[in-house]
Amino acid sequence: MFYAAFCLIFIITCAALLRKAHVPYACSAAAGLGLALALLASIALAQNYNYSRIPGIHDGLGISK
Repeated sequence: MFYAAFCLIFIITCAALLRKAHVPYACSAAAGLGLALALLASIALAQNYNYSRIPGIHDGLGISK
């Protein structure tokens, strides 16, 4: 929930700043930044999940059954 709210605030803030800087297609650019942020987070979560499923890669907190 926190991440979704953060992304929404980030997109709105970027759109406002880009519009103030007279960047053409400011809302599309802000949506692209938000999409890139969401994609980066999804890749990081997938990597974390896959590393925790394979025993022996890390001897940290990952638990696999």
